[in-house]
Amino acid sequence: MGRDPDPQAALHAHVAGHPIGIAAVVLTVGLGQGAQQQVSKQLAALGGNLLIVSPGSSTSGGVRGGFGSASTLTMADATALTSKTAAPDIGGVAPVLRRREQQLVQLVWSPKQTLP
Repeated sequence: MGRDPDPQAALHAHVAGHPIGIAAVVLTVGLGQGAQQQVSKQLAALGGNLLIVSPGSSTSGGVRGGFGSASTLTMADATALTSKTAAPDIGGVAPVLRRREQQLVQLVWSPKQTLP
């Protein structure tokens, strides 16, 4: 039959395991807080008054283009935002043109035949 567990060995394992478990929790929480602080710093570097305006999505031929794929914003929109009378609180505008294209290429495939 098996031996009875040594109560003193179990106590030592319990006493040694407690600090290890506590240290693991403290380390995990500390790493999470450090990562959160790093992300907060990066977002703060962008500035608290940054606003990005993007167009919606488009669908063509049954295929949805995804966020920002519609071409509903124009240079006239960007110019209107620079007007101090129409938008006095805007300090600057930086329009960006982003274009997605799909290219279809016709490939000619001819199988090679191996003769015995």
